[in-house]
Amino acid sequence: MSELLLDAQTGLDLVDNDMELYKILLNGFLTDNSFDIEYLQDLYNKNKLDECASYVHRVKGSARQIAAKFLAQKGQELEDLFRKKNGPLTQFPQQQAKDFADAYEKTKPAVIEFYNMN
Repeated sequence: MSELLLDAQTGLDLVDNDMELYKILLNGFLTDNSFDIEYLQDLYNKNKLDECASYVHRVKGSARQIAAKFLAQKGQELEDLFRKKNGPLTQFPQQQAKDFADAYEKTKPAVIEFYNMN
């Protein structure tokens, strides 16, 4: 399952097979780009939709850099809602936020495992 969560070969391809650089990106994902659904909900409750979108975008972007494709996909779906690409947002997208949070929590161990093995 970790192969689906982290496509390390694609991630390495993105950095011309530079393992040192890839590990820097993996470490950045783990240390600089955590996701907290309660923080996102708080931003939404304060009507800060742009900040919601930016918060999700940051984590999604980090996921794309390391080829954590499932997390990036869930992030894109959630970000699109906050950017109102699918129409007005009338309530907090609880299910999509939960899906993103779950994908994040599943991806982290795969990233840690790969990082520690290489």
